[in-house]
Parts: sequence; structure tokens; C-alpha cells
Amino acid sequence: MLNIIQAQKNKFYDIPAGLVHGLGTPNHANIKVLEVQQSSDITYRLFDYKRLDKNNKYREIHVGKSLKCVKEIEYISGGISKNHLYFENKYYSCEVVKKSKKVEKHGWAIVFEHNEYFAFELSKGEITPEQTVFYVSWK
Repeated sequence: MLNIIQAQKNKFYDIPAGLVHGLGTPNHANIKVLEVQQSSDITYRLFDYKRLDKNNKYREIHVGKSLKCVKEIEYISGGISKNHLYFENKYYSCEVVKKSKKVEKHGWAIVFEHNEYFAFELSKGEITPEQTVFYVSWK
């Protein structure tokens, strides 16, 4: 069974591998997606909103393969805490950055500049760029 989750402002939704998901936006809501994942050539689609590939053909649907990979997982959401930690699991943590700071762990600074998002890899001890909004570090 699939559940519909209404995205809420200033919330974070962790979507682990095997959790069926889609990004519909009622009333064309402004939803930002930060996709942190392992590099992979494999994506199985149950449905694809009639999107076309680079050859102007409908993208392939993989219902059988998709269903074999589906796991019963509950999604977890998070919000801003007093220490600016936005979300944390056993793999990574994501924190809100209000001003430039020295990072304590290797990770990625998510920067919003010129109306676009960029990711910069930083090593321990480096300083986040001024326009950093999130910092994602691995455990």
C-alpha cells in the first residue's frame, strides 16, 4: 500500500533505498530536493508521468523489478532543532547553516547562489562558503 505524504514547509524527509516515492506537487508547490545517494546506473520505475527520454520515447517502466526491490519502510521526517541539526541517521547528518563556519567533518556544503543550488565538497577544518544553507556530513 502507498501512503500520500503532504510535504510541509521546513521539514526534511529521508527516503531510504527501497521506499517507493514520487515527487508530486499540488498547486505547483515549491519543493526542493537534495538527493544524496550512491552512484548507480539502476533506477526502476513503477510509473513515470509519461516523461520522454533523449530520443523522444517514453521512458521504460520496470514494474516487476521494482516490486522485487520494494521494502516496507516508514519514512522519517525532521525539522530544525536548537543546535541547527536538521536530520541525522546512521549514515549522515544534515544541519542548517546560518553563517560561515569551520567544518568538523568531511562533507558537502549546499550553497544557494544566483537562484541556484550548488554542492561543494569540504574537508575537516575548511570554511563553508557564505551562501551555505545546509551542510551534509558522513558518519
